Amino acid sequence: VARTRFALTAFTHLLGRGVKVPRDMAVLCRDDDGFLDHVTPRMARYTFSPEVFAKHLGRLVLRLVSEGAFKGTNVKVMPEFLKRESA
Repeated sequence: VARTRFALTAFTHLLGRGVKVPRDMAVLCRDDDGFLDHVTPRMARYTFSPEVFAKHLGRLVLRLVSEGAFKGTNVKVMPEFLKRESA
């Protein structure tokens, strides 16, 4: 599920309908928010490291300063899967 608020809505809706998470269905959130560790069962989700993102951004800034304008650079920061009880 995209967006934490929608994930929480889907999660509580399923629980309210008697769906056992994760026995009957797994629920994973594409985004991260600390409150997801306060739902029971805790929701599995993806997260990324701000430190890794800052490192990539810093490299791009240094490259821009040293080389001037550059084109066509994509930076992909791969998220980490946080396995929790909902998956």
